[in-house]
Amino acid sequence: MSSTLTHDLIPLLTLTSWVKAAAVCGFSLQPILQGLGIEADLSRLDSTRVPPLTLLELLVVCTQAAERAQAAPHSSHYPFVLGESFAFEFMPELETFLTTATTPREALRAAGWASALINPLMRIALKEQGDEARVVLDFEIDLLTVEPPVSYVVEATLLGLRNIGRRLIGSNAPLRRVNWRHQRPAYAAEYERLFGAVNHFDQPETSLVFDRQALDWRLRGAFPELNRQAEALVEQRVNVGRQAAAGGPPATLHEQIDLLLVQRPELMAGGVDTVATELGLHMRTLQRRLKDENRVYADIQAGVRERLARRWLAEGKLDIEAIALKLGYSDRRAFTNAFKRWTGRSPSQYRAEPDAA
Repeated sequence: MSSTLTHDLIPLLTLTSWVKAAAVCGFSLQPILQGLGIEADLSRLDSTRVPPLTLLELLVVCTQAAERAQAAPHSSHYPFVLGESFAFEFMPELETFLTTATTPREALRAAGWASALINPLMRIALKEQGDEARVVLDFEIDLLTVEPPVSYVVEATLLGLRNIGRRLIGSNAPLRRVNWRHQRPAYAAEYERLFGAVNHFDQPETSLVFDRQALDWRLRGAFPELNRQAEALVEQRVNVGRQAAAGGPPATLHEQIDLLLVQRPELMAGGVDTVATELGLHMRTLQRRLKDENRVYADIQAGVRERLARRWLAEGKLDIEAIALKLGYSDRRAFTNAFKRWTGRSPSQYRAEPDAA
């Protein structure tokens, strides 16, 4: 059996969505959680984690309970109800990021965060070809090889993604077709009704396929300033989650400084004394402790600047002058000179070919 299935743990941040879906399907989630040894504590959702096989078993048991509670077995198929019930109420900053995004392309940046926060084994990728775009869903484990084969998790996840798109774009969100890796189930008619598009089974990938031009439509809720604030809060939550998974906060001062500058790059314009104040330290104390760790503040700052510069240039949302300003440089020339020292290329050259050697 894969070590991923037995050792990695999945956070249970979406517990409220599971509870809502169970209520809609006519059963209580409480005895099922107790039977599987899963603790239901809303105050500890950030730290409540379960093995992947346990989560898969929970989904199977809930689906069976929903079928027993309904006269028609698939009239309330639990994975579909779970997908329709899904919302980011447990993470308002991520919900705000989505609803204030300027375009669907920008909103899809949340896919990486959702993987980090909801299921680290999940991978959501955007692929573009010709006049089509595809949101491709995959997992580090092959769910079709799990005994018994489980398609429920992809049903719930893909319908959740479809409904997020509907909330952002509207009920007429364009969808050309839906691809599934698993075989056509007996309740395939439900797929057609819920997704509003033709569904193809036994395909090489699981994906939502739509018009590529829709990626750059301007969304009705666009609010760039609030979106940037939400982005910073989400990235902070992601970092905190990674720290918790690793066993706690950064152990060293240089790690704390690195994390702080990534979360709040505007501090780099103020220098080391500003960062020391944010950390509740005297500047000389900060410098002495860094020396004990064989670190220098200027090197930490340069490393953060380079990482953020590469990311922002590749994303293409900010012009080079804005990036220079956000990183605390006096002007574009100073930023360009620094970037050339790091990469051997100008920011403009890097933006044209970010993956070039």
